[in-house]
Amino acid sequence: MFCYTSFTPLVVFPVVTASLLLPIPPGPQNVTVTTGPITDTSRQDPYAPSPTPRSLMLSIFQPGTCASLQPVTYVPKLTATVDTAAFATALGLSSNFSFADFDQQLCPYPPQVSPPLTTPGDQDSCKDTAINEAAPLVLFSPGLGGPRQFYSQLAAAVSSYGYTVVTMDHTYEPPVVEFPDGTAIYANVTASNSTDPVLLNRTLNTRTADVSSVLDALSNPTTVATLLPARGANGFDTIRVAMFGHSFGGATTASAILNDPRLLGGINLDGQLFGPVIEAGLSRPFMLFTHGDQPIDGNATASWNETFAHLRAFKLWLQLEGARHYAFSDVGEDLAAFGVDTTVDPYSQILGTINGQRAVDVVSRYVIAFLGMLFGGPEDPLFEGPSEIYPEVTFVRG
Repeated sequence: MFCYTSFTPLVVFPVVTASLLLPIPPGPQNVTVTTGPITDTSRQDPYAPSPTPRSLMLSIFQPGTCASLQPVTYVPKLTATVDTAAFATALGLSSNFSFADFDQQLCPYPPQVSPPLTTPGDQDSCKDTAINEAAPLVLFSPGLGGPRQFYSQLAAAVSSYGYTVVTMDHTYEPPVVEFPDGTAIYANVTASNSTDPVLLNRTLNTRTADVSSVLDALSNPTTVATLLPARGANGFDTIRVAMFGHSFGGATTASAILNDPRLLGGINLDGQLFGPVIEAGLSRPFMLFTHGDQPIDGNATASWNETFAHLRAFKLWLQLEGARHYAFSDVGEDLAAFGVDTTVDPYSQILGTINGQRAVDVVSRYVIAFLGMLFGGPEDPLFEGPSEIYPEVTFVRG
């Protein structure tokens, strides 16, 4: 679940007078992002007050090159206002903090023609402006009630290693979902209820269907041409797709793999597993990446142990030492960029003692190792055992 804990902040944040630039994605490629909606007319939204086709908002991160990086809005204004208020207590945000203050450092979209490099190897610029349209497709699902924007830095980090990463909002779960036509859909409490098993099962089934809707949309040339005008009517290869997710998004990933054969495998980032997959297991590669700092929920551990025993393909269980639940999101990196020491209380209660940027870098690197293997590359040396480069990662079992 995304809303994992809450506390009263003890730290006074510094005054912000200009936008704060989040770290550049760490991989060898630059990244561009565009956002847009899809609508599945074959499905009725179970949470809408009247019969309405299910609509979702996506962020599409694509690897490529550009002459210079530009500040790109991290969270749109209304969403930033609503999310800041909604998560103020859980994340320890004070009155002078806003998600609207942040920008990512990405390539412009649509692509722009730019002059050649003047400084070879400069990470902020490169020879041509181009998008790698052949990059393998990877989907991402956020935690229960969590907005997709809280994972944009993680998505960009993965994309910078050569993957198209598509993050999705599960409509009626986040505090608000903004659509380009000005529509704002606010949360329906039954969609993000984490205590009622019946409602939680309905949410899992809805999310699982959302994943298939996204795959259908991304294979449709007309839809893709609308979402990505520079790409044109060139649908994505949705026959071989990977997926990962955080918290309930990890449970969504496992459920989607069980139900949609287009998904080759996936990763659960610190999410308790739910539904039939616990007993049914999976016949496709699956990795658990869980937090190592106490406390660890007993129900989550039980779900990991039982599911892991029923995995029948490549399987690996890693643990991120010094991390707590929110360390698998952008939150630690956001707060660190704001000047907060997230490694001490009260922030370490939800993030652990690992540095926020370091957490994004480590998690994305192991996600990349898994994706490389999944899409036909050799097994990454990182999977051979503990790494001197990433000592925070321990091997629980394989």
